[in-house]
Amino acid sequence: MYASTGLHERALVLYRRALERAMRFHGQKSEAALRAAANIGQQLDELGQPEEALATLLNADAAARSRAADNDTNRMNIDANLAHVYFGIDVAKGLERARSAAVIARAQGPSMDGIGALSILGDLAKTSGHLEEARKALSDAVAWIDQQSAVGVLPNILASLGDVQDRLGQVEAAGATIGRALALAEKLGDLPSVHHLRFTLARHRFNNGLLREALEIGRSESDWARAPGGDQQSSDLRVLVLANFGRTLVAYGDPPRGLKVLDEARAMLSQETTNRLGQILIERANALVSLGRLTEADADLKRAIEATSKSGGRVVAAAHEVRRRYLAATGRADEALKDLSHHPLVPGEATTTIVLLRREAENATLLLAAGDVNAARTTAASGLATLERLPQRRFVRDAEARMTAVLGEALLREGRATEALPVLQKSLALHLEQYDPIHSPAVANARLTLAKAQRRAAH
Repeated sequence: MYASTGLHERALVLYRRALERAMRFHGQKSEAALRAAANIGQQLDELGQPEEALATLLNADAAARSRAADNDTNRMNIDANLAHVYFGIDVAKGLERARSAAVIARAQGPSMDGIGALSILGDLAKTSGHLEEARKALSDAVAWIDQQSAVGVLPNILASLGDVQDRLGQVEAAGATIGRALALAEKLGDLPSVHHLRFTLARHRFNNGLLREALEIGRSESDWARAPGGDQQSSDLRVLVLANFGRTLVAYGDPPRGLKVLDEARAMLSQETTNRLGQILIERANALVSLGRLTEADADLKRAIEATSKSGGRVVAAAHEVRRRYLAATGRADEALKDLSHHPLVPGEATTTIVLLRREAENATLLLAAGDVNAARTTAASGLATLERLPQRRFVRDAEARMTAVLGEALLREGRATEALPVLQKSLALHLEQYDPIHSPAVANARLTLAKAQRRAAH
C-alpha cells in the first residue's frame, strides 16, 4: 500500500523487514526472499538510489539463477526491475532484461506484474529506437489492463503508447490515444497524471504543426508550472511545460515572449549541467536566430550541442535544424545544405510522408537562400504536389506554408510576377492560418514578398 501511494521510504522499511524474516526462516534463495529483494530494489530505484538498487537486484539475480528451479514470477520481477534501473545507466542491458521479463510475462498471461514488465519493455524499446517492438509491448499492456480492470496504471502507459504512435507517423491514432489517457486521468482525479498528459498532448500538437492548439494547452498549463510548491518530479515537469510553451511561442511567431518563457524554464532547472539545459538552449538559440541576435545564438548552440552530445533522436535533430537556420541567417546556406544531406532524418524514427515533406520544405528554403532558384522552385513544387495527395494534410500546414512561399518567391525572382501573384496570395493565407498574424517574422515576409509581386505585376 505504501509503495502504490508513493510512500517509498515507508515501503522500503517494511520490505527490508520482510527480507530479513524470509532469509531467517526460508533462506536467501527462497521465493519469499527473492520477492522481497526485488521489491527493495524497486523502492531504492524510486528513491533515486540506482547504485544500491542495482547491487540489491544483482544479488537477487545471482541467488535466483543458482536455484534448481527458478520461479518464473520472481525471475520476471527481478529482470523487470533491473531493466528499470538500467534505463538511466545502460539502455542495451536494460533492453535485454526487459525482453527477458516480457517473454515470461507473455508465457504466464495477463497479470499486474506482467503489465509492468511489458510497460518497461515498451519504454526501453522506444528509447533505443525499436519503435514497432515498443508499440506491440505497450499495446499488449493496454489490452491486459482492460482485462484486469486496472485503470489506475492506464493513463501513463497510454501516454507512452501515444508517443510511439506519433514517432511511427500514426499521428491521428497518437492524438486519440493521448486524449483517451487525459480523459481517464481527469475522471480518476489523478492530478499529477493530468498535468503530465496535458503537456504530452501539447507536445504532440507542437510536433505536428498544430501550433494554436499547442498554445491553448500550454498557456493554461504555464500558470500551473509557475505556481510554487511540488516535489522533484513535479519540478521536472514544470520545466518541461514551460520549455514546450516557450518553443511553441517562438514557432508561432512571437520570439520575444518565447525567449522570456524559455528563460523562466531555465531558471527553474535544478542543475545547469543537465541534458535538459541543452534542450532549452537549442530552443533559446532558435528564438535568438528569429530575433537576429546571431552571436548569442551561436554561443547557445555550441553549449547546447556539447550538453546533448550523448542524446539521440529528436534532440540531436533539433540541434542540427537550428544550426542550419543560424547558418542560413549568417549567409552560409551552402553549409546548411551540406548539413541537411548528412543528417536527413531523425534516428530511429519512421520515414513517413509527413517527415519527408518537412524535410523537403527545409531543403527548398535553404536552396532559395543559397541562390539556387531553379532547384528551390522544383523542390517546392514537387513537395506541394505530394502534399495535395496526403490524407493527413492538416498536420503539415507548416510545411505547406513554407513550400508555397518558396515557390512564389522563386517565380518572382525568375521574373514571372504574374504567375507568382496567386501563389504568394495563397502563401500569405496559409501563414495567417498557421502563425501569429501581427508578430510573426514569417507572416511579415509573406506580406512583403506579396507586395513586391503586386508592384511588379502592376508594372
